[in-house]
Amino acid sequence: MSKSRREKWRNLSLNSSNIDEYLTDLIEDTKSQYITQGVSFNKDDSYQMGLLKQALLQHSSFSGLVKHLLTLYFQSSEDTTHVGSSHKVEAIQEKEDTEIAIEDELQGKKQIWIDLTDLKNN
Repeated sequence: MSKSRREKWRNLSLNSSNIDEYLTDLIEDTKSQYITQGVSFNKDDSYQMGLLKQALLQHSSFSGLVKHLLTLYFQSSEDTTHVGSSHKVEAIQEKEDTEIAIEDELQGKKQIWIDLTDLKNN
């Protein structure tokens, strides 16, 4: 019997030489069409709860927000050597699609901004 993906990758760091193998294992272990990655928010941390509140107020899709932020992060990052060129093209297209969807979603809605710096100090 082969090791589970978690056991196999438990003490290994992901890098450019093993990321494709990790993703293949992740895809093979996933029964549905989508791979889910989680974000935990500490209920007792007012800063983290403020982040969650802002995310939910501004975006109907938390997943869409995270994908948009990841696209922006990797687009602005100077070190994109770990992202293959075909993935860059797909990410740029998805970013454009996401921006259009977000613009459509926000059109006509009042934007609300929360100053999270005060929350962090509490």
